Amino acid sequence: MVPEEDWKHRTYSPATLSGLKSVCRDFVAGKAFVCVFVGESGSGKALAAEMIAKETDQILYRIDLAAVISKYINETEKKLQKLLARAEGTRTVLFFDEADALFASRDSSPTRSDRVVPQYVSILDSIDRYPGMVIIATSTRPDYRWLMQRKYRYIIDFHKKPPTRSSK
Repeated sequence: MVPEEDWKHRTYSPATLSGLKSVCRDFVAGKAFVCVFVGESGSGKALAAEMIAKETDQILYRIDLAAVISKYINETEKKLQKLLARAEGTRTVLFFDEADALFASRDSSPTRSDRVVPQYVSILDSIDRYPGMVIIATSTRPDYRWLMQRKYRYIIDFHKKPPTRSSK
């Protein structure tokens, strides 16, 4: 996916825009850089990921998490490692959209298997080591303390209203 949107044609809330510009300013190529976008579907998270990729002169690669996650833990890890290895050194922003499952807790569902959560932790561990930018988009805010343990510095909230074209 080649980004085509431009900051000057879109408006976000001042807090969201400030966070997005901080991501662009603070990103250093070749270093692990993970940020979390939180907001309902249609709030502009994917568009913001495109604009960040453009602003940092990178390509955006949208990852379908459902295609990566398998019911077999080893298979999931193999798929993810292959994906990360292909992207390494390519100036690619990895965008995990609709990634709510990654932040599930053991007690969030009475039917959830204890094997599932460790699998997601393993996925996040692999993502955290990727030497480039990773954007994880979710519709619900994960537990803040847990995010801070993972050292996610950029947690950007998106409001329900999607970004609109600014008038001139």
